[in-house]
Amino acid sequence: MKSHTSKSGPSSPKRSAAFAAPVAFLLVLVLVTLYDLSFADRRYLRIHGAPSSSSSASSPACDLTRGEWVQDAVEVPYYTNLTCPFIDDHQNCMKFGKPSLEFLRWRWRPDGCELPRFDAARFLEAMRGKSMAFVGDSLARNHFKSLLCLLSRVAQPVEVGGESEIDGGAAGRDSSPASHDFTASLFWSPFLVKANLSNATLGMWDVHLDTPDARRYGHPPGGSVEGSFVVDCLHWCLPGPIDLWSELLAQMLLHPRR
Repeated sequence: MKSHTSKSGPSSPKRSAAFAAPVAFLLVLVLVTLYDLSFADRRYLRIHGAPSSSSSASSPACDLTRGEWVQDAVEVPYYTNLTCPFIDDHQNCMKFGKPSLEFLRWRWRPDGCELPRFDAARFLEAMRGKSMAFVGDSLARNHFKSLLCLLSRVAQPVEVGGESEIDGGAAGRDSSPASHDFTASLFWSPFLVKANLSNATLGMWDVHLDTPDARRYGHPPGGSVEGSFVVDCLHWCLPGPIDLWSELLAQMLLHPRR
């Protein structure tokens, strides 16, 4: 009786080719399908990521510093003298019966885009756990109070330090909207160090810091601008610039340029 043994060995070329052909076809089909899906995804992102005709201020092509003041009879003011407790009497036009409030119906429109309105809730969320300081004189004070008025629409700021009023006897003021862990501080510039005493005998170094008082706008101190008369009209004669500063600040924080 003869025994039959099977010998193991490589498959014949015909069987290998017959097996490889459908595998190669399936592999090509899978690659084509994946490429088509990938291309479709990229095309989808490209279409939906394209800027529209009315682009927002977050677009990198939008220069917020170039534009014009336009009248806006649709949007209501952010606040009034009844809703914001931080407006001083000498700035409270509504309280003392200004006959026309049309100066509130202006907004800044950058060239080529629209500047979004200030979103207090989003601003506070972006600034959670952070602090912000305003250093200067009247410009910084107005910006500080504008920000408090804008934030008071969603959270009432609480005094956490300093004096209740910034005057000759107060060097700083801190306010923090409750439950948001954000603190805004104001430092009045006359209390900044300008230079060390000329006859100091304690061996201390001279200190020279930039002082916002010695500027060519706002309230120039005596002797800082020689031979010229500067009219303090930057923040009193124009419509809406104070709140605009906070709008621009919000855009720079929420959409920083890379």
